[in-house]
Amino acid sequence: SYLVLMQPTGDEGLAVAARRWNRIARTPVYLRDRAAVARWFTGLHLVAPGIVELNLWRPAPDDPACDGLMPLLGAVARKP
Repeated sequence: SYLVLMQPTGDEGLAVAARRWNRIARTPVYLRDRAAVARWFTGLHLVAPGIVELNLWRPAPDDPACDGLMPLLGAVARKP
């Protein structure tokens, strides 16, 4: 079994959007840092490259470079 995760992380622009979203949406958005995301993978085997910004998770060689980092963390882990 595998756990695949994408999590918005703390970023000034994203924090503003999250606050606006949470005022109008029934399902809230939670911004979490890398340490909080890492705790979800305790006891699992992270697949390389681990917990990274989404644009850095196994990009294809011909993918254009992303200017700056995405405020979204992604990871895949395998159950032992």
